[in-house]
Formats: sequence, structure tokens, C-alpha cells
Amino acid sequence: MAGIFRAYDIRGIYPDELDEDTAYRIGRAAPAVLPRGPVGVSRDMRQSAPAIKKALVRGLREAGLDVVDLGLLSTGMNYFALGYYGYGGAIQVTASHNPSEYIGMKFNRCGVSPVSYENGLSTLEEILKTDSFPSPETAGSLSVIDTTGGDYRRRIRSLIGEIAPLKIVVDCSDGMAGLEFPNVFEGLPPRVELLNEIPDGTFPHHDPNPLEEESRIELVERVREREADLGVIFDGDADRTAFIDEKGDFIPTDLVTALLAGSFLKNEPGATIVADFRSSWAVEEYIKKLGGRMIRSRVGHSYIKEKMRDCNAVFGGDIAGHYYFRDNYFSETSALTVARMLELMTVARKPISELYRPLRKYFSTGELNYHVENKKEKIEEVARQFKMTSANVSHFDGITVREPEFWLNVRASNTEPLVRFMAEAKSKKTLEKIKNRVEKILLSS
Repeated sequence: MAGIFRAYDIRGIYPDELDEDTAYRIGRAAPAVLPRGPVGVSRDMRQSAPAIKKALVRGLREAGLDVVDLGLLSTGMNYFALGYYGYGGAIQVTASHNPSEYIGMKFNRCGVSPVSYENGLSTLEEILKTDSFPSPETAGSLSVIDTTGGDYRRRIRSLIGEIAPLKIVVDCSDGMAGLEFPNVFEGLPPRVELLNEIPDGTFPHHDPNPLEEESRIELVERVREREADLGVIFDGDADRTAFIDEKGDFIPTDLVTALLAGSFLKNEPGATIVADFRSSWAVEEYIKKLGGRMIRSRVGHSYIKEKMRDCNAVFGGDIAGHYYFRDNYFSETSALTVARMLELMTVARKPISELYRPLRKYFSTGELNYHVENKKEKIEEVARQFKMTSANVSHFDGITVREPEFWLNVRASNTEPLVRFMAEAKSKKTLEKIKNRVEKILLSS
């Protein structure tokens, strides 16, 4: 059980870290964070997901919570079901973009309000340590609903504007996008070629992480071969979306935030956009140029959603490829993300590369990952080294240094055993200097 309670979800290797007994006990403890039902429960296609979900549901019912079995859904569809049907809470059994040996859970309260470590998961962790479970007089009921797909399709399509018959290639990564994407896009004008659309929790074609270059090889080749207008790739539970331009080049996720924000600002001048604090200077400059207001957030979907609610932001995005919509309960929906990108291209009547290239004004490392022993000590050493030469060092989500010519962030991953590093600079020379300096600290023995 050690280490499975993360910053904004529960996640571990099956069965060594998270097994059926632990899932059952989490269900028994759930009333501490989901005080009323019914609770909607769904899962992704991972091999361990059916058994983990079954044990979780048993625990929930024995804890006295009524359960609605939502079946096999993407995480975005789970969020939609919670908001649309007005459940008291919802749980998605998934491990998102992690490799096949992982499994986990994402908890949300009524109103699609995420349960993070700070506001509930730590409570579950403590209950599991003490086995102090509630003892209700009666068990909760179990019902099944199978209309979520139709309601979701109708809702998302009601938010889609004009789309031209563009040619797109969509890599579903053997994940839940294979169910969600065709459900929404069937009958719409785009000419869609699907790759790896059969859900398979062993991920036979590539890892379900669209931000890994190796995961995009097949998509890039097919986009070039078909001379497609756009390539799209999702993660395992389809809450992350990444794009490839018509030349086969990866479109930086923060620049996608900027482009989509621009489409919202045309319809709602002066609106607020939320982006995670790692977003390029170019994103904020572009939003301000269009008359919008950008607010930076901590990394993580729970923090971004909370910030969006606080300021009633119309849209939000992060480096991981999550895009959030006020019209969808401030939550991710990959189908709507793709639709809004296609709307943007339809209106502009230009290749996607011409739309985002002007935003590539600065030099960026992208987010780099390092397997590092003593993560905390190494991050503190980076802070010490940069405090010697910079007065602008903060401990906002790891350590962040901001200077006129560059910024950098080093933080421990909330979902994987890694240290993450990212930097942006106004010159390539400065970027290389900063990168070498940080790597020397992180990789030293």
C-alpha cells in the first residue's frame, strides 16, 4: 500500500502495490471523502481493472454507499456522467498514461470536484492504516446504466461548431479513445483514419503516453504517408490529447493551450484562461494580445480545475496534454478538444503548422524526466545553487527560477518515480547552459 496515495489520485503496480484487498478497503473507507451516494464507478481497459473495480464496488456497498455501475468509460466520460446525472461522487478505475502493470483510481465529489491528497486522499490513507471503517446498518444498492455514451455524444456534439472535411489520423493508443472518439465523431465531416482503436490493456503497439516520442512514431509516419491535415494521439484513459501537424511535427502542448484559448476569446472577449505555470512565455503573451487574462496554476488536474472554478475560467490547459472546458464541468474531454482544434483550422483555412509556428518564439527543453536517487535532496541542491546567483527562486511546486532571460522548474513527479525538469530561454545558448548546469546536479553521484 505504501506510496499509492498520490497528489491527485491513487496509483500503483498491480498486484504488488495495489490489489483487490486494498481496493475493497478503499471502498470501505470511501464515505469519509464521498459522504453520500450514489457513486458512479467506471473503469478503463487495463487487465487488472475488472477485478479492482469489482472489489472497490463491494467495499463501497458494504460501507453503505449506493453504487451506479457505469461500465467501460474514458475518464472524460466518467467526469461527464458525474456532472450530468448529479451523482454524489464518482470513481474511475484507471492508471492513465502509465504502463500496463499499473492500476489506480481517480475520485471526484459531486459537481466534478476532484479529491486530491490535500482534501481527501490523505484521509483515506489514514483510515486504511488503522482499519477504522464505518459499520452501516444496511448495504448500499447496485444499479447499472448504459446510456452514458448517447448522452455524452449529444452533449459534446451540441458544443461543436462548423468543421470542414479535414483529413485526420487518430491514434487511440489501444485505450479508451477507441470507444469515445468514434462515439462522438461518427457522421461528422472529418475524414478519420483510426489507429490502434481496439482497447487492449497490454498496450501491444506502444506505451499509452502521447508525450513520449516513441509512442508517436506510427502516427507520424501515417500522417506523412496519408498527407493528413492533422494527427491526434491519446493516452490510455483518453484524458490527454496531443497533436501532430501536417508535416509530422509534434505541436507543443502549451501552444495548443494558446491556440484553443484564442478560439474562446473570439467568442468571449476578456475571458480568463488557466494554464499550468510551466507554460511558455508565448502562451501568456498571445492570450494578453487577444484581450484575455491568463492565470497560472500548480501542476495537476485537481489544482487547475479548482483555479478555473475560482475565477470562472472558460478554458484551461496543461503541459501534460489535459484541456479543460467550463462547458464540461471544468473537466477534460478529449473529443471536444479535437473538435475545437478542427473548428480553429476550419475558420482559419490554413495548415495547422502556420497557426502555431509564430508562437515558437523561445527555446525550450520540453519536460525532461530523470531517474534520481534522493529526489528531495537533489531538488534542494538545485535551489541552493541557483540562490547563489538569482534572487528569483521560489518553492512553488518544486523549485522555480525566473529571470529575464530564462526560467526553469525542477520538481518530483506526482505520478511516477522521477524528477522532472523543464526550462525555457530567449536564446539557445542560454538554454543549453541552464540545462547542463541542472543536469550536472541531478545526475551527480
